[in-house]
Amino acid sequence: MSVLYRAVWSDRVNGKAEMIVASQLRQVASWIHGSPTHEPLTEGESRLTVSGRDRTIYFRRLGTDAFEVSVTDQAPGDDTQWTTTIRVRASDGYIYSLVENGMESDDVTKRVSIGRPRIVHDLLAGSEKPCLRGSVILTGSQAIPAERVPILTDLLADPNRTLPVIVCSEPPGAHKGEWLDRANRIATRTEGVAIVVTLDEAAVTEFKRALDLLAIWGGGIRIYAPGTVVAESDGWRHRYFLNQRLEDAPQATTDRIVYSVAQLSARRRVPEVFAVFTEQAGLSVHAQSHIVPAERLDEEREQWEFATDLALEERSEVERSSRTRTVIWLG
Repeated sequence: MSVLYRAVWSDRVNGKAEMIVASQLRQVASWIHGSPTHEPLTEGESRLTVSGRDRTIYFRRLGTDAFEVSVTDQAPGDDTQWTTTIRVRASDGYIYSLVENGMESDDVTKRVSIGRPRIVHDLLAGSEKPCLRGSVILTGSQAIPAERVPILTDLLADPNRTLPVIVCSEPPGAHKGEWLDRANRIATRTEGVAIVVTLDEAAVTEFKRALDLLAIWGGGIRIYAPGTVVAESDGWRHRYFLNQRLEDAPQATTDRIVYSVAQLSARRRVPEVFAVFTEQAGLSVHAQSHIVPAERLDEEREQWEFATDLALEERSEVERSSRTRTVIWLG
């Protein structure tokens, strides 16, 4: 199975960690059953049908401060199988959470639409200040007005930032706010693995003044990868999508944006605090760290091919844009 999405965060707690773990387990059970009223999860494997889809659940509890749930979901007659893995552990005054989403199918060429499982939103909503090391995890898109653009540029320049930032700019001219709807959809699908920001025309002007050519404008969207981003940074690491492309192929382009940050999240190393789950499964942490599963190799190959595909597309866009400018200049 290829991991397509991996959200990891921690939340500081003041006592009662076991109660919080129990509360999160109830949220997971509610999500699995599709109902707020349900029977508690039972240890081991169980099966049920929710909204016409077959689910296989494997639940394991490690004492009162940790649990692991794996949910395999498949529609009857469909060869595509989705698996969501959830791990929660209390340790040293923190609650650590991990949610992975993966897929396997008999049709290896099948294109799928990636997005966070809803349980990610449920667990984040129940957290006070979820963080991934140097980045606070936000829910929903964040509107940044012109006077607060320095907050955004400071965030991008922070070397400790661990999450990509997706900046959506307002298109010029008359519109009905479709760009904000698009930003909200992107924020929903990338929740837990990216920060989504929207800039109106005035904020776009300030942002361009601060980052020059590394900014985004004209209704485009840019993904700023983790790491320090200033006006002098290399632009190739931070993919952009022009407004024309968003208008011509909105769904396909949105899928590309989501997949870009999702595949970054899938590369993220699982924190050592979750090693207890593999240790309890009978495999030492040392042995686990020296094994590279075949599916991981396939995943890395797919990600490399996807990155190459994106780079070629962006190069083509730049060349087309350059030709357009040349024709206008000569005309």
